[in-house]
Amino acid sequence: MNERHDDDLRFALRTLRQDTPPERDLWPGIAARLEPRSAAEPAARTMPSARRTRRWQPFALAAALALVAVMGWRLQPGGVADAPTPTPAPSLAQAPRHAPLRAEAVRMTRDYQIALERMQGAPMPIALQPALEDLDRSASQVLEAIDHNPRSAQLLQTLRYTYDRRLALTRRAALS
Repeated sequence: MNERHDDDLRFALRTLRQDTPPERDLWPGIAARLEPRSAAEPAARTMPSARRTRRWQPFALAAALALVAVMGWRLQPGGVADAPTPTPAPSLAQAPRHAPLRAEAVRMTRDYQIALERMQGAPMPIALQPALEDLDRSASQVLEAIDHNPRSAQLLQTLRYTYDRRLALTRRAALS
C-alpha cells in the first residue's frame, strides 16, 4: 500500500512545473534601465537633515533623563526592587479563584494528601528522603505557580506528574 502511495507521489512530483533558465542573460537590460547615480547622491539621501535632528533632540533627552531617574529610583536601597513581593502561600483553605484549574489543583492536592496518609505506616529508607523532599518542594513550587497563573493547564499537568512520582516512590518504599 505504501509503495503505491509513494509511486503516486513521485508521479505527482514529476508533473509539477519545472524551472527553465532564461534564454539570454537578462542583467544587461536591467542595468541599462537603472538610473545612473552619482557617488555623492546616496549619502545625501541617507543623512538626516539637521532640522529634523534638532526637532527630536529635546524629546530624546527628556526620555533618557526619565529612564535614568526611574532606574535610579528602582535600584536605590528601599526602592521597589528591594521590596519583597507578596507571594500567596498555597493553602487548601483558600477558596478557588476564578479558574476551574485552580479548583482542580486543590482537589488533586487533597486526594494526594489522603493517599499519602494511607501509606504513612511504612518506614521510609534514608536513601529516598532527599528524593521525597525534592518532590514535595517541587509540588509546592508548582502550587505557587498555579496561584500566579491559575489558568495554566500545563502547570496542572506538572502537578499531577509530580504527585504521581511522589506516590510511586512512596509505594516502592512501602513494598520494599
